[in-house]
Amino acid sequence: MEESRHEIAYEMMCNWKVFFENAVDGYHLAYLHDKTLGKVTHDKQVWEARGRHLVWWSLERDGTKHPLPKLLQDNAGASPTAHVEHHRAYGGIYIIFPLTMLALHLWGLSISVLETVDAGTTLLRIRSWAPKGQRGGRFKLKDIPDYDPDSGLIK
Repeated sequence: MEESRHEIAYEMMCNWKVFFENAVDGYHLAYLHDKTLGKVTHDKQVWEARGRHLVWWSLERDGTKHPLPKLLQDNAGASPTAHVEHHRAYGGIYIIFPLTMLALHLWGLSISVLETVDAGTTLLRIRSWAPKGQRGGRFKLKDIPDYDPDSGLIK
């Protein structure tokens, strides 16, 4: 596995608890991520508690738990995780409460960490790993809207 060339850091004008609550509410996926994850409505997903932690599952396939939204699975093509047979063994997103998220993707794994700057500002730092050659040139930080090269933040 190779690490992505850059850490992505989003500066959010909110307390970390506001971001966390929005991330697990289940309602935002179908609207905020509709182009990348599909129409994963709140009734087609579930967060399961594992002690203080949470695990996310897609329920789009007749209520069967799956780690990937159907749109991602359908568009996977030759991705190494396109045909996951043992999908009931792991979830799609793990939240290690309160500030760390692990996400399984078609191209590898990402770890996101929330960092409190002050009561009204939170940084979301994301690092990704993928099999060598899987991510090459898919995105450039300079092309992300609101990316500030001086601070390295997306505001």
